[in-house]
Amino acid sequence: MSRNELIALQKDCVQLTSTPDARGFYGILDIKRGLKRESRKRKLPITAEMREVLVPSLVQSKCKFVLTYTESPHHPMSPNTLEDQIRRTCEVLDLPKDAGLHALRDVLTSKISFLELPQPFNISGGMVQSYFLVKNWPFF
Repeated sequence: MSRNELIALQKDCVQLTSTPDARGFYGILDIKRGLKRESRKRKLPITAEMREVLVPSLVQSKCKFVLTYTESPHHPMSPNTLEDQIRRTCEVLDLPKDAGLHALRDVLTSKISFLELPQPFNISGGMVQSYFLVKNWPFF
């Protein structure tokens, strides 16, 4: 999932169930906004790890978007929010200013392993997990 798709994710695109289906999925994300091309529309299964992230976000949100500002759940998250968090993380970890999210994810994985901190979920699994790890990282 791209950053734009994640930020554009609205509640009507989340079909969440309380119990897993026969394949172990908890519903479907219907990706239809924030696309670079119309042909990228798709449906993604919701894993247990994704559900753990989505449920609190849906409860916190007081608008049609899934991801909102922590301080203001009535406002959707800005595309600059992730960039700002990446910039602050790079400053704290003394990383190059041009480090992107993928490089940052690798650095955070290494730091967590080195410091022997618990991993809340598989952070190498994709953008959603990476975003929430950065959002909940102790520096913020």
